[in-house]
Amino acid sequence: MTMKKSNVILLMVLFVISLLRHAPPHLHISGSVGNALASVQRIWYEFAAYSGRADNLCNLGIFYYEHNQPDLAEKTLLEAIKKESVEASFQLGCIYYEQNKLDVAAKHFKLFADQREDLEVLCNLGLIYAEQKKFDLAKQYYKKPAEQGIDTALANLGFIYDEEGKFDLAEKYYKEAADKGMCTACVNLGRLYYRNGRLDQAKKYLNLAANDGNETAEYLLTELRKLQPDPDFMQRYYEEHNTITS
Repeated sequence: MTMKKSNVILLMVLFVISLLRHAPPHLHISGSVGNALASVQRIWYEFAAYSGRADNLCNLGIFYYEHNQPDLAEKTLLEAIKKESVEASFQLGCIYYEQNKLDVAAKHFKLFADQREDLEVLCNLGLIYAEQKKFDLAKQYYKKPAEQGIDTALANLGFIYDEEGKFDLAEKYYKEAADKGMCTACVNLGRLYYRNGRLDQAKKYLNLAANDGNETAEYLLTELRKLQPDPDFMQRYYEEHNTITS
């Protein structure tokens, strides 16, 4: 026998209300009838967080952010960090990155990385420093993920070396990412080959990207097919459009 969802929600509300009889007086309930489930979830998370446990505070902070309350999310996650929640450092780093607060995002990703070795976090740090043009730091954090074959780390190392004019290294890392099927790396490698006059190889990798529906690759292939290609076109296009991969 299956219980109807409305009955389940009603039981959850009654259960939470019974718990709230013993809850702290400052705990607040909000939400409309149309958002009943979210309101119940909020009550549940806030009640759990009243215990002061770091993991419960972290969960509440995530809930606040997912429900468009970034200030409450930040405050709650900072409380969790004070209680040595490593996960809260990661979540807060993601929030700050989305808000384009790169320095403080890097600070919290480092707090996480100091406690746990996580390839995703190392890539996040590499991305932040690459976007800030701090290429030496970016390469430092991308090194281990690249050694483990993470395609975004490989492609972004290629981008960094491309920016530095180290084309042999750019080719090496772009190619490793492209050979894993990463479309962006195929496009960047195609542009690199074009700028260095290696048109057959440029066509090969641009075709791979175009076959995946990449519009940039299709546009660049159109230029390649011209009888008299403009040798400066690809360099101009590179300067206008080359970006790091997030």
